[in-house]
Amino acid sequence: MSVRHSFPPPAAHLPTAHPPAGQELPERRDTDEASGPRPRRRLSVVGPQATGTLERRPRDGWQRARLFPMGRGARRALKGLILGLCPTSLDAPQGASIEHHVEVYVRFFMCYMPRWMARGIWCALFLMEWSPLWLGQAARRLSSLPPRRRARVIARLARSRFYPVRRLVMVLNSLFMSAYFDSVRVHRALRYAPVPFMKERIALRRELLGRPSETV
Repeated sequence: MSVRHSFPPPAAHLPTAHPPAGQELPERRDTDEASGPRPRRRLSVVGPQATGTLERRPRDGWQRARLFPMGRGARRALKGLILGLCPTSLDAPQGASIEHHVEVYVRFFMCYMPRWMARGIWCALFLMEWSPLWLGQAARRLSSLPPRRRARVIARLARSRFYPVRRLVMVLNSLFMSAYFDSVRVHRALRYAPVPFMKERIALRRELLGRPSETV
């Protein structure tokens, strides 16, 4: 079930709504940040350090969670779904950097889910990975199928007569698309710069940081 979107040509000048190069989420961290206990998300007791610039991810005291830990098999299944669910049209941003961005953000989102929900997503990855076998489509993993065949398997699952299966595909697609459309490259391709929303959220963050120390 590949999502199709028409992407307009990149604009020559967009509002400054993206962090400068070097201030984005690191693109090439793998298993190192997935180790160790998950820290609580909390406000810093030190207070914000205003930079005076409009950044999508300002460094103003928020402590981010580590990525949800995954082994080799889970990451392989995750990457197979990324290739099967993300847009594949010629005008859609694609490539290794987009795939890595979606992987990082899906695992990042999972750390802010209830533990039972995050573990359910983890189990769903393996269920989808072996779906060609239990559907009778192929004796191979989903991640090892060619792109078109992989898309056909996912589309069949999305049209299943069993509601839980359809619901599972919808949940995974929503999660992956949330990650995909949070990419700076996709924002630029869509000529989208959420400046008012960003200003509102940054103002709220500064208001929270101005209060007495508290946990969130």
